[in-house]
Order: sequence, then structure tokens, then C-alpha cells
Amino acid sequence: MRESLLKIKNGLGGMVRLARALPAFFRDPITLARAREEIEKGVARRGENFLELARTRIYADPASPYLRLLKIAGCEFSDLRAGVLAHGLEATLTRLAGEGVYLTADEFKGKKEVVRGRERFRVAPEHFQLRETAPGLLIQTGGTTGKPVGSTASLERLAYSARALAIFLDAHDFFAASHALQDSVLPGSGGTSCLLTYVNVGVVPERWFARTAPSKNRLGAFYHYATMGLIVALGKLYGPGFPRPEFVPAEEIVPWILQQRARGKTCCVMTATSNAVRIARLAAEMGVSLEGAKFLATGEPLTDVKREIIVRSGAGVTCRYAFTELGVVAFGCGNPRFADEVHVHQNLATSVSHPTPVGAGEAIHPLLFTTVHPSADRLLLNVANGDYGVLEKRDCGCALEKAGLDLHLHGIRSYEKFTGEGMNYFYAELFELIEKALPAEFGGGVGDYQLVEEEDKNGQTRLTLRVDPRVGAVDREKLLARLRAELGRGSWGNEYQARIWDGAGTLRILREAPFAGAREKILPLQLQKRSE
Repeated sequence: MRESLLKIKNGLGGMVRLARALPAFFRDPITLARAREEIEKGVARRGENFLELARTRIYADPASPYLRLLKIAGCEFSDLRAGVLAHGLEATLTRLAGEGVYLTADEFKGKKEVVRGRERFRVAPEHFQLRETAPGLLIQTGGTTGKPVGSTASLERLAYSARALAIFLDAHDFFAASHALQDSVLPGSGGTSCLLTYVNVGVVPERWFARTAPSKNRLGAFYHYATMGLIVALGKLYGPGFPRPEFVPAEEIVPWILQQRARGKTCCVMTATSNAVRIARLAAEMGVSLEGAKFLATGEPLTDVKREIIVRSGAGVTCRYAFTELGVVAFGCGNPRFADEVHVHQNLATSVSHPTPVGAGEAIHPLLFTTVHPSADRLLLNVANGDYGVLEKRDCGCALEKAGLDLHLHGIRSYEKFTGEGMNYFYAELFELIEKALPAEFGGGVGDYQLVEEEDKNGQTRLTLRVDPRVGAVDREKLLARLRAELGRGSWGNEYQARIWDGAGTLRILREAPFAGAREKILPLQLQKRSE
């Protein structure tokens, strides 16, 4: 009872703080000139900003997990400062990573102990919050296992992120376009956060094709419903407006695109990459062209196959890159060489590749992210998020590069999570299922079952359970139900994701021998294979 009352009190307190802060947020839109100026200053000062965060939030905090890692590496603040000033921020972060100053995704989430030499310790997600009571959106993320993790998407961070959004819109000539998005309502943060940043740069999407996100209980559902009503009302009262969520099928987007073209308008649709592909295929089935539309693909990799399907429909496509801990950290290049090429928001955070590869076979160097501006919601220092990719600097000539965001990232893939329909699942917990439970229940042994993330010829991301034919007869429906149940185990968020994937046809069984990697080793989990 006491815990429930505390949650109600915290929820009401958060809503009051949000209601007080929103009018000022709506009254202070970001102009393109202001965005460009502040990004240029932020990029130029990112080393100084990082050092100030390190001084006040790491070295001044005896309980900081990062301080413990830095001390193990023998790095005092004077050493850190000297390294950044002499060699630059990214070079210093790369050196520190090689000396053990980093956190894996599982270490950051508190799922595994941090082990460096003889030192062993465990951290908790709350160690990394920069502001626990900042006005913003109270959201929940369902972990792979365990209870949901509560956090805040602060208005301060959303407003600062709007600077890069403004430059991105300019790079793609989107300011004159009609906008729509398809994304979830609270407690999922994607749709609401996106709308707030759009409104903050003076762009009001015409339509919000919403999808529900599950709340933990009725009280949570009421809180999120009331928060959405508050944002919509204050957006109309103090700002340029705010679209109401419409719970209609994604197929409604095709007629809307055609309506915009009939009006002589180009349009931009923000949606999950899989949905963009689905909409493009639907347009082809209807025999209509999506010329004049451009998709802003989110939530999962924009592969060459997915891009080709979208382009064949007559539409264009770009992308953004985001993850829970930092929000949107990169927007699509205006002159890309690769389908998923993005510019990292170096004024907010920066990234380096871990110098030591992980996994077997092909060398994979995890991306490590570091917070460089105090508006971020979490303090990261060389933290892995389960992804890898190619980082490079080049002169592309687009508006993002001209504003100082010259760090490009492409080939973004995950080495430890499945991404489909705009949702992620860290499936390291499935090793027990693949290697032990399934052989015990359905026959066979280690190496006979393998879970593979792959892309079919239609551009749909699939999660395929490959079963070696030597196992013998297997009840496919029973096996698929077992996989579905395991994916939905552990939290309300996992249950929701499993239902979405099941409904989209993402899960399937294939009676073929598992893929063998280097030295003929068969890994129980295999990511990003191409399916013909």
C-alpha cells in the first residue's frame, strides 16, 4: 500500500513539474540560425563540456562506478584533462577503453558484474541518472528480464536534441513538407518525444498514426493517458498545436501520402523501418506511386534491401539512430554513400569503437558512447549499447556536416539483440533455451537449434529458429509456441513485443542445418543473415 501511494505521489509530482515547464518549452522554439550556432559551439566545446561533467559528476562522486574504473586504470582528473587537451576527446576515450574504462550493455544494466583484473563490482541503472526530478516524460522500458525500468525523457534534453533535428530538416528540405508519424503513445517515449522536438522547431505534424504501448497496471495507464491529454492541451494553448493520436492501421498512411501529392505537397513520414517497407509494398499492390514522399526510418537497421523496396515505390528514405539511454544520437546524412549513413550528434554525445573485438569469427568492435553535454538524461562514459558500426569522418557537404557534425556512422547492426518492428530484445538470456531446453523437449542436442535474425527477399526482418533435419519429426506449432512464450517471458514489455512480432509474421521455423561460423563453430544465436 505504501509503495502504491509513493508511486501515485511521484507520478503526480512529475505531472505537476511537466505542466509548469511545458508553457516555456512551447514558447521558446528553436530557429534554424540558432540551432546552427549552438551546435557549432557545442561541438567546438565538447572536450571542455566533457571534462566539466567528469570533474563534477565522476571525480567529485566517490560512489561513481566510472571513478572506480578510472582509478583501476590509474587515471586521475589531471591525466584525463591532459589527454583530452593534447590528443582530443575521441582519442582519449579510445585509449581509456583499451585500459578497461568502459561498460558493456549487461554491466551497465546491472545484469553482470564488472570484472577488471582482481576488481569485481556491480552497478545499477540509477547510478547514471543526471537529473532524477527534471520535468519531462515519465516512461518505462521493459527489460529482457525483471521488472520494467522507469526513467525520464527530460524536456531539457528534448529541447537540446531539437537543435540537431532542425539541421536535419534543413539538410533534407523537410521544413516545407507535410509531416506524419507512426509511433507509440506513452509509456513508450518514441511518438511523444518526437512530436515535442518537432514542435520545438516549429514543425507541427498533421497526423499521428499511433499505436498503443502497454502500461504495467490501470494506475499507470491512467497516468499516461492524462499526461498525453495535458501535452495536447498545452501544445494548443501555448504552442503551434499538437496532433491527437489516431489509433488506425498503418495502411491509412498510403491515402494520406496520395492526398498530400494531390495538394502539390511533399511529405515526410516517420515510422519504423519495417512499417516503411510494408507501406511501400502495399502501394505496389495498389498500383500507386509514393513519389513525393520520404520516410524517416527508425527503430531498426535500414538495410540495402529495405531501401531498394522503398525506393521502388517512388518514395525516398533516410533514417535516424536512437537508443533508450541517450535518445536520438544521430540523423541521416543529406548526401549519403550508404543506406543508413548518419551524423553523430557530437554536441550531445560522442562515440568510439572499442579497440578490442568481441565474439567469435568476424571481428566485431562494439560502439561505445559517452555523454558530452549536461542536458543528457544519463551520464555515459564508454558505454556499449549492443551495437557496432563503422565510424568515419568525411566531407559530405550536407547541412549537418557544415554545422560541425562531421562524425559519420553507417553499417549499424547489433551483436547481441534482435531488432524488429521498431523494438529491441536483448536475447543473451535465450542461450539456455536454445542449447538445453529445446533439445530436452523436442530432441537433438547442442548445435541442432539456432536462432537467426535475417532479412527475407521482401525486406521483412525475420527471427528464424533453424532446426537441423537430423533432429527428426518436430511439432512446428508447438515449437513456435514455445519460442513465442520464451520471448514474452519476464516483463509486460516482452509480452507486448512477442504479440507484435507474432502478428507481423516475424517468427518462423526453418528445417535447415544451423549456420556454421569460423572453424565450423555453430553459435546458438546468429544476427543479420540474408535470407533468399
